[in-house]
Formats: sequence, structure tokens, C-alpha cells
Amino acid sequence: MERIRISVQAGISKDSKLRMQNELNKIARSLKLNIGTGNQGNTGTLNRELAELSTNLNRITTNLNQMDRGLRNTTGNINGLRNNIRNTSQHTRTFAENVSLVGKKFLMWVGMANLVYMPFRMLKQGISTLIEIDKILTEISKVTNLTSQEMEKLAIHSASVGKEFGRTSQEFLNAYRDFARAGLGEASEELAKMSLLLQNVGDMDITSANETLIATVEGMGIAYSDTINIIDKMDNVANKNAVSVKKISDGIKNFGSTAKIAGLDLDQTIALIGTGAATLQKSGAEISNALRTMTMRITGVIQSSVYREIYI
Repeated sequence: MERIRISVQAGISKDSKLRMQNELNKIARSLKLNIGTGNQGNTGTLNRELAELSTNLNRITTNLNQMDRGLRNTTGNINGLRNNIRNTSQHTRTFAENVSLVGKKFLMWVGMANLVYMPFRMLKQGISTLIEIDKILTEISKVTNLTSQEMEKLAIHSASVGKEFGRTSQEFLNAYRDFARAGLGEASEELAKMSLLLQNVGDMDITSANETLIATVEGMGIAYSDTINIIDKMDNVANKNAVSVKKISDGIKNFGSTAKIAGLDLDQTIALIGTGAATLQKSGAEISNALRTMTMRITGVIQSSVYREIYI
């Protein structure tokens, strides 16, 4: 009985232990009773008790076997679950490692592709730039009397000028071409430089910058050597008022020639356009149109008065 009790205690619940302990106690009491009455010759009773004891022992043995199988199944399930968790962890770690490996290989492939194709892209871009520059130089040669040596020097000079103003050679040559077409001759190079400067200061495109400089030089009779002063004055007014250089520039393009006819100098013209645009918060084109209309009416009244005085 002691060996049975020891084997039962491993891995079973408290209730099961208590139930089996009660069974064992009953068996012990039965044995004592049978032994005590056997001496009195009650053989039949002893046989019945022994049969009942054998039945109880068989029942206990059956229960123990069932419990043992249940424990083994439970242990097997736990071990299987542990193995599944371990396998899942390994698979997860392997997937993450694979993703990391693929990412590293992809970055390596992209880097290698850039190293291989970058020279080809640069070569293609360089060829496109040369073709564009050659086209502009051809157009310049049609409107100027520059020799082939002078054209070559101009092409080389365009690179240094573009670098100086943070622009490209094409932008400088395009500005040079526009001024040459306007008949400004030798002044084209200096005006092209000022066009790049005005584009930077006024945040405008090449067309607007070129038209503004042509309007001031041709329309208002300003010497091309003073174009740097024109840009300085527009920038000074823009910095001190709620108006941009582009608005002033647009106003000069529309109002410059009319201002000259009316006898206004450059300072007065810039002041009128800058004040009107800052006060009314209108575009340079709108302010210049209004100023031109007013100036023409005032000029017409004055001319009419002078005519009447002469006629009378």
C-alpha cells in the first residue's frame, strides 16, 4: 500500500489524492477487520472482504492507469505546444532575417545600378546641353557680326557667368540673344548679366527680366551701364514697402515710355509704381495701366491748354 500511495502522489490533483486516500483507508480498515475476525473462524466473511478488497484495488489501479495516461497525454500536448512555439519563433526570426537580407541586397543593387548608369545619364545630359547651347549660338550668330573666334569665347564665357550668378550657360546666352535681337549690340553681354541678377533679385523668369531692362534702356533712355542702379533702386523700394521687385518691374515695362513722355525720371517712375502697388495691393500691370491713363489725360489737358493759348 505504501508503494501505491507514493506512485499516486506524482502529478495528480489534490481532490484525486484525497479520494484515493479514503479508498486506501477503507482497505486498511477492512484488512484489520478481517484479520481480527479470522481468528474466530469467520472464513466466509473474510472471503467476501477479500473479494471486495480485490475489486477496490482493481478500481484504484484502473483509475491510476487512466490518470497516468491523461498525464502522459497532457505532458505530450505541452511538449508539442512548446515545440510549436519554438518553431514559430524560429520561423518568425527567419522571416525577419530574410526581409532584412532582401532589403540589404536591394539597396546594394540600387547603388550598383546608380554607379553603372550615372555616367550614361551624365553623358546624355551633357550632350543635350551642348546641343541646346549650339542652337542658341547659331541664333546669336544670325543677329550679330561676331566671328567664329568671338562666338567660341562667348560660349566659354557663358559658363563662368552662369556660375557667378548661380544660373546656367543657356540662361545667359538666351538673354544675350534677346538683347542682340533688340539691337543693343555690344551692350548685350552686360545687359544679359543684369538680366540674371534681376531674375535672382525679383524672382522672375528670363522673359520678364529682359523686357524690363529693354523698357528702361530703350523706353526711358537709360544708359545700359546704369542698369545695375535700376535694379538697386527697385530692390530698395521693395525692401521698404509691401511690394515686390516683380510688381515694380512689370509696371516699368508698361509705363516706362509714357513716363518719359510725361517728363518723369526713373526715380519718380519707380516711386509712383511702388507706392501705388503697396497702397492698393494691385499688380504692377494694373498700377501702370492706371498711371498711363492718368498721365495721358493730364498731358492731353495740358497740350489742349497750350494750343488754345497759342491759337488765341
